[in-house]
Amino acid sequence: MNIFSNYKKLQILFSLTTVLMLFLALSAAVLAMRQKNLLHDLERAHAAKELELMGTLAREALIKRDYSTVEQFLHSWGVDSPDIAALQAVAPTGYSLALYERGGETERSFEISRNIYHSGRRLISLRMVRDLTSLDRRVNRLFLQGGAALVFFM
Repeated sequence: MNIFSNYKKLQILFSLTTVLMLFLALSAAVLAMRQKNLLHDLERAHAAKELELMGTLAREALIKRDYSTVEQFLHSWGVDSPDIAALQAVAPTGYSLALYERGGETERSFEISRNIYHSGRRLISLRMVRDLTSLDRRVNRLFLQGGAALVFFM
């Protein structure tokens, strides 16, 4: 009878430990997904601020109607930023002042647009397509390392 009593206690302990491990794994997965969404939101906010900065820096050339400088500036910005898949500047008349497109397909991306104004009139519309592939790769690597650590410590 004593053997069955110990077996029952071990079974209850094992069940409780299993439930706690599942809760820990589920909590870690939920936190990881929330962190990934937070990083994507931060990337969108960063892209919006980057477009504002581009517009501010291009404003002087646009006021002087130096469209060549704006085109060169936006093209070099796109080349120097590996996460920009496309960058376009359109004049109020609809004429495309600059278009930069990085070759290759993007798995995950988002598009953001901003209008740049001076003295109440629109100078330019900027559109950027931001590639999230490298961010997702880094986040997935981090999740994999965290999952491996979680399994190791269980």
